[in-house]
Amino acid sequence: MSTRRQCWHCMLLVLLGGCGIAAQRVDKITPRDQSVLETHVQPYLDMACASIDCHGAGGRPLRLYSELGLRADATDRPQPISNSHDPKALTTQELASNCSAFAAVALSTGSPDHHLALLKPLALGAGGIHHVGGVHWADTTDPGYLCLRGWLVGDIKQDVGSECAKATAKLQQ
Repeated sequence: MSTRRQCWHCMLLVLLGGCGIAAQRVDKITPRDQSVLETHVQPYLDMACASIDCHGAGGRPLRLYSELGLRADATDRPQPISNSHDPKALTTQELASNCSAFAAVALSTGSPDHHLALLKPLALGAGGIHHVGGVHWADTTDPGYLCLRGWLVGDIKQDVGSECAKATAKLQQ
């Protein structure tokens, strides 16, 4: 085989190999990324956890702001409170506070699977611990669990978005 032809084959292999590498690239998020919280996780939290009678109450250890619940400025909440009113989006300060709330209830074991926000809503039989609000997830394959875990640990962005969308849709049924 001629040298020119060998060079052409090598170049073609390099180009094709580069395509394979690009296709395998994974878009991981930074753990507790605020933009991912706002776009994907917060809509789930609004429905599942952040109502005023739950984690949207001021005295809770994991106190969460939400569009229809607790607000830093009460005038940001629509009156009367209902799903038929378009709520005002959370402020950057409120989102940052929600991120900090999750950091505050993290256990120091080093394992993200031992985060209180993952253990409390999880069924006891699946490794969860008592949660006054009851069981939200039967096991660690529940979309809500995967949504929150993915955001906490910095999972693949597409997966976090997909699981959060499934979890939110499940609550809307």
